[in-house]
Amino acid sequence: MPPSFPYAAMENPHLTFISPSLILGDKSSVYIVAHEICHSWFGNLITNKNWTHFWLNEGFAKYSERLIIRKLYNDTRFILQSLIGYYISQNRINDFIAAKRGECTKLLPNLYHDGPDDIMTDIPYEKGFLLLVYLEVNH
Repeated sequence: MPPSFPYAAMENPHLTFISPSLILGDKSSVYIVAHEICHSWFGNLITNKNWTHFWLNEGFAKYSERLIIRKLYNDTRFILQSLIGYYISQNRINDFIAAKRGECTKLLPNLYHDGPDDIMTDIPYEKGFLLLVYLEVNH
């Protein structure tokens, strides 16, 4: 991708676009590449019915991404990235609640009041991830 592309990476059927800014010698961006590759399964082969179920694409991709990170590194990195994601999404949730836009904080938001761009935050990624972790732990 050209450096001016507005996103670091973007999944597409059969092809993942990666910005050259993600190819780092220290491999610190491997989680983004893993996330986009996970979309080959979740978001392309298994996808949401409509934007209300956006969490299916991103929650499963986030969950798979973190499992890859756990395998590549260790449990500590998995836990650290999970906690960072949790706290960032909690801050975003608090911002929406303060703005009286709590609908944007739901796992299944009512899009009659807000559009898809309003739910394109880290909330569906992290809430979807947490739901899948809950199901894994409490199977």
